Amino acid sequence: MADDHIYVAGHSASDYRTGVAPEARVAVEFPYYGSEIQRQTRYILENLRKTFWAAASNLENVVKAQVFLTDLNDFFYFDQVWKEFFPCPF
Repeated sequence: MADDHIYVAGHSASDYRTGVAPEARVAVEFPYYGSEIQRQTRYILENLRKTFWAAASNLENVVKAQVFLTDLNDFFYFDQVWKEFFPCPF
């Protein structure tokens, strides 16, 4: 945090122990329940929500975000989850 600004960077869907966190993976038993990118996006955004809450803020105060996708074919499914957290204001 700098002044009234909160900077968060470099978030990934990792639990930093086993690679991709179990909550961010599609269950082997239910392979058609969501996609990898949807689950990873939701995991990251939920963690960011907690980070902002701990800093006495929320996602509504976000003014800029950069996202890097390794496969642009994932954009449609990524965007579905993104819109849940950042709905279009108009």
